[in-house]
Amino acid sequence: MSEEAIVFQNRTYFKVKLDLLRVETPIPFPLFIHFVVNERAVLRFKESQVLTEVNITKYRGMGLEHFICPEEFREQWEAYLRGPEFNENKRDGAPDYSKDQILADLSAHGIESIADLLENQKLSKEEKKAMLTGIGVKMVGILASITDGSAEERKEAFNECKAITDDIVKIAMQSHEMRSVYEDLLMLYEGDIEHSTAVSTIAVIFSLALGFVENDDLAEISMAGLLHDLGHSQMDIEMLQTPYDSHGEAESAEFFSHPEIGADLLDAIGEEITPTIKMAILQHHEHFDGNGFPHKLQGHVIDERVQILSIADKIDDLMSGRINGSQTTPIGAVEILRKQMRPDLNKMLVSPDVFEPLYQTILNTMPEELRDQHNQELKRGSTK
Repeated sequence: MSEEAIVFQNRTYFKVKLDLLRVETPIPFPLFIHFVVNERAVLRFKESQVLTEVNITKYRGMGLEHFICPEEFREQWEAYLRGPEFNENKRDGAPDYSKDQILADLSAHGIESIADLLENQKLSKEEKKAMLTGIGVKMVGILASITDGSAEERKEAFNECKAITDDIVKIAMQSHEMRSVYEDLLMLYEGDIEHSTAVSTIAVIFSLALGFVENDDLAEISMAGLLHDLGHSQMDIEMLQTPYDSHGEAESAEFFSHPEIGADLLDAIGEEITPTIKMAILQHHEHFDGNGFPHKLQGHVIDERVQILSIADKIDDLMSGRINGSQTTPIGAVEILRKQMRPDLNKMLVSPDVFEPLYQTILNTMPEELRDQHNQELKRGSTK
C-alpha cells in the first residue's frame, strides 16, 4: 500500500497535493475533501472538470494542502504527473518536446527546476517517480524527432537532452564517492568521448522512461555509460575507427576483449567504483540469447540496467555508423534492433520486457508526420 494511503469506510484513497495540480487543464480523476472529524469524503471536483486559478487560490486560502482521490484512479494520477498528453501543447509545427517544455510542465505542477524536483521533500516517492518517468518519456520524444540522422541534428538533440540529464545525474551523484574518481578514469581513456557521452545520456533517458529513478540507479547507469568502453584505451585507434562489420578475425578477437580489459582497469581504481558499474562494463556486450561476449551470459542473469545500457550503446553505434558505416535515425536504429529480436530463432539482444516498452515509447512520442512516414515504410517493407 502507498505511503500516502488513507483508508476509511471500506475504501482506500491517496493524497493529491494541491500544489501539483495544473490550472486550466481537465483532471482525469475525481477530487474529494477528507473531513477527519466524522471520516467523510466529500466530492469537490468531478472527473474531467477543469480547475481554475480561482479554485486553487480559494482552497489554498482555506489552508488546504491536499485533496484525496480513490485508489482506483492512481494510474490516471501518475499519468497526469508525467505531463500533458502527446501533442497537447503543440504550436505551429514546433517540436513537441524540448527542455523548455519539460521545465514548463514541471512549473505547472509548482516545481521550478530539475533540482527542485529531485530535492523536494514534500513529494511522495510515487509522485517523484511519476514525474521523473514523464521527463524520461519526453526526452525520448526529443530523440524521436530526429529526422535525417545527420551528425548536426543528432548533436542538437543530444545537447538538449544532456542539459537535462546532467542536472539529474549531478544531484544523483552527490552522495557517491565515485564522482571524485571520474576525471581520473577519463584520463586513462583516449577513445570516443562523444560516443560515451551519447551512450550515457541515452541510457539515463531510457532508465527514467522505464521507471529506474532512484539516485543510485541513475548515478551508476550514467557512470557506466561514460566508462563502458574504457577497455578501448588499451587498443589500436585505427581498428576502433573501422566499422565493426569489416573487422577481420584478429581485430574481432581484440575488440571482444575490451569489456574485460575495462573491468580490470576499474579493479585498479579501488572500492569507489560500485559493483553495478563494473558489472555493466563487463556485460554491456552480453546478449539475452546467450550469443554475446565475453562470457556468453544468458537471460535474466543480465541485469535490466545493463540491458538498457546495451540498447543505448547499439542505438548510438547505428546512428553514428560505427557498425557498418551507414548513419540512421533513432527510429531507424530501433527498427534494425527490432528485426534482430527474433525469439523464434533464439536471437535477442535484450529481454522483450525491456525492449518493447522503449520501442513503443519511441513510436508514441514521434512527431505525427514522422510516425506516418514510418508506418508507410513498414507497410512497404511488409509487402516486399
